[in-house]
Amino acid sequence: MIDKYNISEFIMEKNEALRICIRNGVLTKNINGKLQIGNNYALKGKVIEHKRGCTFASKNSNTAANCYWASPSPSELKKDWVLILNDTDLNMLYFFFIPANTFTQTQFDTRQIGKKNKIMLDISIPCGKPTFTDSGKGKVCFDAYKFEEIQYTL
Repeated sequence: MIDKYNISEFIMEKNEALRICIRNGVLTKNINGKLQIGNNYALKGKVIEHKRGCTFASKNSNTAANCYWASPSPSELKKDWVLILNDTDLNMLYFFFIPANTFTQTQFDTRQIGKKNKIMLDISIPCGKPTFTDSGKGKVCFDAYKFEEIQYTL
């Protein structure tokens, strides 16, 4: 099911992508106000932590890179995790639900960020490839976890 939505801002952020999910029924709010997978999906009722359990990545603005780049915390892999990719050329959002403990940190490249050298996953997924495969050392393929895509207009 692909629906079209108007986006008021040229640069989409994670919160806007989540609002589109809710409007489309991809995500709903439960009685405690937490986001969960909508009722029209096999994964219905799976609770998603709004800030920590969802990673949003837009197509990299560097045209040479031509990839989605995300750097979630390795702790995301230990719980149910939603990955949202925004293809700014096709105006398409892709939604993935990755169950807890599906992958391990050793399957991904990592990098250190900030003054405390915090370890983060370094995920780079080439755009335009239907398998949504990370180009890092583990070549992790996310395609099997894609459960929705939504087209939007600017």
